[in-house]
Amino acid sequence: MSFSIQKANFWKRISAYIFDALLAVMIAVGFATVFSHLFRYDDYTEKMHACQIQYVQEHNIKLVVSKEAYDALSEEDKEWYITQEDYNALSDTEKARYAEVNQAFGKDPEIVKLYKTRFQLTFAVLSLGIFSSHFICYFLVPLFFKNGQTLGKKCFGLAVVRTNCVKMSNTVHFIRSMVGLYAMETMVPVFI
Repeated sequence: MSFSIQKANFWKRISAYIFDALLAVMIAVGFATVFSHLFRYDDYTEKMHACQIQYVQEHNIKLVVSKEAYDALSEEDKEWYITQEDYNALSDTEKARYAEVNQAFGKDPEIVKLYKTRFQLTFAVLSLGIFSSHFICYFLVPLFFKNGQTLGKKCFGLAVVRTNCVKMSNTVHFIRSMVGLYAMETMVPVFI
C-alpha cells in the first residue's frame, strides 16, 4: 500500500476538526452527566435552594429573578420570588432591607460552604468530563488506529505525521494530545 504525503486542503482539515470537536463535546457532556451523578451535584443544588427558601421565610423577603425566570417557575415556587421590575418598584427602605438580608445571607457559614462546594464540584465535573473526552477522542482512538488519526481525520483521509513524514511515537502523541490539546488549548481558556 502506498501513500501520497501532501498537506491537506483547508476545508478538509476544518471539516475533520469540526467532526472531532462535535464528537468530543458529546462525549464530554455524557461523562459530565455521569460525574455529576457520582458527585451528587444535584443534592448540593437542592440544599442551596432550601437555604435560600429558609432565608426568605425568616426575613420575609422574596428572591429577585428575571421576568423570564419567573415565568418559568411553577405556581408553587412563584410565592418565593419577585421579578426585577417588582423589586425596582419597592421603596428605598425595602431595598435597603433586601440588601441587608443579602449581606447576611452571603456571610452565613453554611451557605458559604455550600457555594464553595458547589463551585468545586462544578469545576471537577467540567474538568473530568473534558479530560475523559480528550483522552478517548484524541489519545485512545488514535492509538487504536495506530497512525495518529482521530475519527474525523480517518473519515476525511488525514493523518498527523512529523515534519520528516515519520509516524509519531506514542510518547509524542500523548504529549501532543493531553498536554498540548487538553491542558493548553482547552483547559487554559476554561480556567480563564
